[in-house]
Amino acid sequence: MVSGGVASPYDPIANVQYSEEELRAIVEEAEHWKTYVMAHAYTAEAITHALNCGVRTIEHANLIDLKTARLATSKGAYIVPTLITYFAMEENGKDLGLPEVSIHKLQNVLEYGLRSLEVCKEAGTKVGFGTDLLGPLHSEQRREFKVRSEVLSSFEILESATKTTAAILGMAGELGEIIPGALADLLVLEGNPLDDVNLLAEARWRLSRARTSARARTGRHYRRNGGAGHGPPVNLCRICIASPWICQHYRRCGASDRGPPLNLRQICIISSRMCQRLQRCRFSEHSWSGHMQV
Repeated sequence: MVSGGVASPYDPIANVQYSEEELRAIVEEAEHWKTYVMAHAYTAEAITHALNCGVRTIEHANLIDLKTARLATSKGAYIVPTLITYFAMEENGKDLGLPEVSIHKLQNVLEYGLRSLEVCKEAGTKVGFGTDLLGPLHSEQRREFKVRSEVLSSFEILESATKTTAAILGMAGELGEIIPGALADLLVLEGNPLDDVNLLAEARWRLSRARTSARARTGRHYRRNGGAGHGPPVNLCRICIASPWICQHYRRCGASDRGPPLNLRQICIISSRMCQRLQRCRFSEHSWSGHMQV
């Protein structure tokens, strides 16, 4: 907390917290542990203070100015706006017991949120993706895409939520990209999020922890059996690559990379977890119904 907060009632937003000596000591200890420091900061003064002491990632940054954003760019630092939390708290804060002083502070930072995206874009600052939603508001997570779309392109938002955020976590090349050796969460969408990023707010079915180099390894699980369904073919090796927990259900299936296909109806029957995800799908037992409704 390098500056005051919104939900915390007793520290004004404009406060700068921690001395230079304290921050540098924190950064030094983090470096000894081969990690880095992120800091909560709203104002340009607090952000500058943190960056000059070696802080690598700034959360919120609603009141950042162009000079400070350029400083962050020059230092290779990251800014992680969390805009949806302010809209969600404005709508629900009183019902959740947010004190009046926090409501007032919320209104002070809310109007500058979108402006902070414009400033960072102009300065070429690397922007990550966050929400900072309080527990009861977690259902609002995906609205962050819609809020940012008022300023940024779909590509810029997607890159922020994937590749840039992976770099923040120190997992570049492992997360946020579909490349050999990387892990990914794959979403089934009806449409192209590059045309409309708000499609991500409607996604329902996820194939998790794909390892894109695993095709040869996972194919071995599926060479001992061979039934085909009546619907469109789905290569189980590729599903296994996309979702290791399916592999556990199909250890005796035997479908190789070029082996017998199974349809999604059979997958839904065999895997109760998948069935829960697809409980509203329109796959019939013997035919392909056209579109997946999830």
